[in-house]
Amino acid sequence: MDNGNSPLVSVIMPVYNGEKYLKEAIESILGQTYKNIEFIIINDGSKDRSIHIINEYIKRDERVTVIDRGNKGLLKSLDEGILRSKGEYIARMDADDVSYATRIEEQCSILYKNRDIDIVGCHFEKIDANGNKIGIEISPVEKDDILFKLTYSVPFAHASVMIRRSVFDKYLYSTVGEWCAAEDYALWVAAYIPHNYFNIDKVLFKYRCHASSFSYSKQIKLFSDANQLSNNFYNRFKREYFNIIDDGLKRNSPYAIKSLSQIFIMRHGDRMKAISLLAKNPFVIMDFLFFVIKYIAKYLYSLFCEIRYIMSSNKT
Repeated sequence: MDNGNSPLVSVIMPVYNGEKYLKEAIESILGQTYKNIEFIIINDGSKDRSIHIINEYIKRDERVTVIDRGNKGLLKSLDEGILRSKGEYIARMDADDVSYATRIEEQCSILYKNRDIDIVGCHFEKIDANGNKIGIEISPVEKDDILFKLTYSVPFAHASVMIRRSVFDKYLYSTVGEWCAAEDYALWVAAYIPHNYFNIDKVLFKYRCHASSFSYSKQIKLFSDANQLSNNFYNRFKREYFNIIDDGLKRNSPYAIKSLSQIFIMRHGDRMKAISLLAKNPFVIMDFLFFVIKYIAKYLYSLFCEIRYIMSSNKT
């Protein structure tokens, strides 16, 4: 694709007290091989030097603009940036992450050449607070695997995606996720139709992992909301799911196996279907049991958080 007559890409990046990693995040976008971008940064009431750093880049590069105002939260910041934007495609970015230099070019190319695809992500590198590599997260590439993963989790790193503007003509973050602690999952569940999501089979993004700062109450809500979204998605696409799950198990897809473990645990009415599929594909049973144990451990941790929260509330 020739940058001279290429679609405008709007990069939306909310910032709240993000001075520590902000320069690295901004420079990773301004250094993209794809040049036809507008970079909209929403300073969401930061109390550190974030706005001063942003203003330095506004002076250097006319593609950078800022929305500077009091704190309204992530969802309203994202929606405000989207409504202000002019691009045909909208790329997400977070103020503590890093985009590889070809990320925008490669994602834009997928959307430009494939009108049936609405959202494109990629594999991503996990880094720690100091930028050291922790590992690589492989996102589902097969289209059926994306559906399988949506039955229990998100198929993308939120800030690594590029989204066709038409998605936001139907959905905004605040309309689909305002009630929810898992706002990205809420959008992916709402906007999905079979085969309109895609992941590039390449690492194009660095996702910074921080020690969890969630309170017990937030962790409880996150777990509960994610389960509700998972149920909503499964109920919408149950027929499609059972049309493709056997093929997924036959190719030993970890996403198919994990999704079946969730169905076995959470959807009592379909438990016999899950057992029947396991009987047809006995070679996946060990992986299936591993995911069952892992989910039970996650549930027990959520229960522990709830008990701790109740005990701390009673003390006050």
